[in-house]
Amino acid sequence: MERWLKYTFLFVVLVGLQVLVFSQMQFRGTINAFPYVYFILALPFGIQGRNVLMLSALLGLSVDFFSGTMGVHMAAAVFAGFFRIVLLPALSPQGDYEVGTVPSVRDNGWSWFLRYSGFMVLTHHLVLYLVESFSFSNFSMILVNTLQSSVLTLLVISIIQTAVKKNLS
Repeated sequence: MERWLKYTFLFVVLVGLQVLVFSQMQFRGTINAFPYVYFILALPFGIQGRNVLMLSALLGLSVDFFSGTMGVHMAAAVFAGFFRIVLLPALSPQGDYEVGTVPSVRDNGWSWFLRYSGFMVLTHHLVLYLVESFSFSNFSMILVNTLQSSVLTLLVISIIQTAVKKNLS
């Protein structure tokens, strides 16, 4: 039960930071950080797929509600949640993951964590920018925005991971 209180706190803090701080900041006009994705990344191994998708939908809906973006973040968050379900087995070590542990630098190392979070963030951002533009006509700009925002988001997530790595397990 205590773990779910920590995740509830993390959820509220990340949505609050996204809406109140990071949604208000743009670098060079198009580069945004979306650290709320860390919530999906930090869910424990072994959590059922439907729970990942429901929590992802709730996360995206919360950001959309407070940002007025009408489903853009929800679509990207649900896709990221689905991608997590597919990605974790592909990145699993030979011994598989210990159920109940969390994806973290402490348990899996920086190399694994950056690969995992990099794939997740790139996927989330690509879907976010595709849904936001609702067009493939300027696909090169979508890719540039995706890559630049992903680098910034990964930097913020790395800082968050360093700060909370001991608190979620």
